[in-house]
Amino acid sequence: MNKKETPESKHFQSSEVRAMIKQELNNLNTKNNESESSSTESDIMTMIDLISLLKVSRPTIYNWIEKGLIKVHPVGGRIFFKRSEVMKLFQDDKCNNEELK
Repeated sequence: MNKKETPESKHFQSSEVRAMIKQELNNLNTKNNESESSSTESDIMTMIDLISLLKVSRPTIYNWIEKGLIKVHPVGGRIFFKRSEVMKLFQDDKCNNEELK
């Protein structure tokens, strides 16, 4: 990175984004395994939760939904996501770099 370039302005390759997301999910999975909650409510995520977790934009999430990469669970006009499904998507390498673009 040059002096003017910040981490927020750096353009990442899709493989770099995928690796960062996978690392974050692995970190979360480790934390979840350590605290082992039996509540299924912690598995339900809102759009804001998913954006925060994956550190991507709302349009990116909608793009992934349209491509069928992320399954949505609509309830009363709102959409929800299952954390376990999202984590499985990235951990099982079901999507490739081209699909994330």
